[in-house]
Amino acid sequence: MTSVVKKFLNHREHRGAQGKPTESSMHNSAILLVSCPDRKGVVATTAEFIFRHGGNILFNDEHGDAASNLFLTRVEFDPSDFDFDLAQFP
Repeated sequence: MTSVVKKFLNHREHRGAQGKPTESSMHNSAILLVSCPDRKGVVATTAEFIFRHGGNILFNDEHGDAASNLFLTRVEFDPSDFDFDLAQFP
């Protein structure tokens, strides 16, 4: 990716439509925030990174700002099978 990548990892319970935990949606998730120059392949590279390390994407939000050429994305993923400790994430 790029040296401008920033991250925020947060484990939380996934909640249902009314904001209450449901039996089928109880799991931990991690959130990765990325801020970098807008260019082709950022979404694919982010998804491939999470997949390659055993994660499963649950939600993805993204925004590109043409005026500043800035791309922002928020990726929430299930880290249950991640192959390294998220606390050690650079």
